[in-house]
Amino acid sequence: MESIIKKFEELGQGHVFAEFSTLSAESQQSLLFEASQIDMELLSNLYSFFKSGHVPEESNDFSPFPNIFNLESASADHKNLLQSDGLRIISRGEAAVLTFAGGQGTRLGVPYPKGMYDIGLISHKTLLQLFAERLIRLKNLAGQQTPSIPWLIMVNWETYDLMVHFFESNNYFGLDQNQVFFFKQDMLPAIDFEGKIILNEKDKICMAPNGNGGVYEGLLKAKALDWLESKGVRFVHVCGIDNVMVKVCDPTFLAFADNSDAEVSTKVVEKVSYNESMGILGLRGGKQGIIEYSELSEEMAKLVDDNGKLVYFGGNILNHIFRVSFLRRITSSLELLRSKYHIARKKIPFYSAGTKTTPKEPNGVKFELFYFDIFSLSTVSAAMEIQRSEEFAPVKNATGADSPESARKLISDLHLKWLKKAGAIFNNKPETEGCCCEISPLISYSGEGLYFVAEKKITLPFYLYY
Repeated sequence: MESIIKKFEELGQGHVFAEFSTLSAESQQSLLFEASQIDMELLSNLYSFFKSGHVPEESNDFSPFPNIFNLESASADHKNLLQSDGLRIISRGEAAVLTFAGGQGTRLGVPYPKGMYDIGLISHKTLLQLFAERLIRLKNLAGQQTPSIPWLIMVNWETYDLMVHFFESNNYFGLDQNQVFFFKQDMLPAIDFEGKIILNEKDKICMAPNGNGGVYEGLLKAKALDWLESKGVRFVHVCGIDNVMVKVCDPTFLAFADNSDAEVSTKVVEKVSYNESMGILGLRGGKQGIIEYSELSEEMAKLVDDNGKLVYFGGNILNHIFRVSFLRRITSSLELLRSKYHIARKKIPFYSAGTKTTPKEPNGVKFELFYFDIFSLSTVSAAMEIQRSEEFAPVKNATGADSPESARKLISDLHLKWLKKAGAIFNNKPETEGCCCEISPLISYSGEGLYFVAEKKITLPFYLYY
């Protein structure tokens, strides 16, 4: 205890413990734990970045990403070949999944991680359960001898215990406990313009996750890459928890990435309009990168090709495949990873001398890494365009666009399509709103295996499950 306090005093951060003696024993331990987790050397370097006006090196020389493969336009034979090749990759134990699941459900109106959220499907399954059951189905599709598909889940300090308990209390949703690997992204304190750590309360430091780009250092610290390499994993499918329809460890995508020899492969969807608020896959200075929608001029954003399609059409949906060898290479240099920090001036409520203040002007800075900032380090990259209606149902807002309601409708429409294709007969019309149809991922991963519903009469709402 004394060593931590002394260290902070020596580094000019003694104010963090100014009221330590007035705290309860529990609050003292909590504050000491928070303080012990801070990498003070990194914080000092980041403050130096701030004072020097540091900005991560990024080219503003934008150009479209070339040769994006359109899966929809591929022949049935080509699609089937990719599917079978991808299932062989999975059957050999060469593929894993990494899910960003640290985000809280604050915008959805719940005080727990978004992955634990029930979006209101007929089954009332949470996002994490849907992901888990897709992995179980995929293992079965790949063959009886297929090893369990490793699943890495990135959380943060605050959600780690809750997430582990959630999996334990639900028996890992049918997964083997040993195939799930939780790891934490780092947290960093906010600092004022003089480099002083900001307090939220007298017993609480203003801490925040270091951004989704913290995934790489998080993997390194948790020895997650060692774990993957010990299993012979070559590919990691990276996705966010808030896309309900993501095809986790998609065999087609795996085979595409393998055939392309790409270190980083990306799935994109076509933007619905030039000004849709989505990052765009493109080239920065000739290298793969994500261009924020606000970075493109209106003139560039509106450019269309001879077919009337946007030139910068490829919306980023946080859906990528990384080679493990690439992850190993980029994590070999912490200095390189840490040079990518973005610095944002913020209005940060703070506690000082018994008073909590909410500033009207920016009074401090927060530090954040973006996962796509390392894309430029890949030697070979590739991209695949997929259909929104089949793979993209984001859940970000409580109501309106990208909400549980819109996601339910997208899932219902997709599953109705699967049943119609399989030959089912409907006794009534689909509802205009809400979820009227759901198929358990344990029965079908992407519409396969539904032959038994041919000519069967179905009354909506309908839930197909074991």
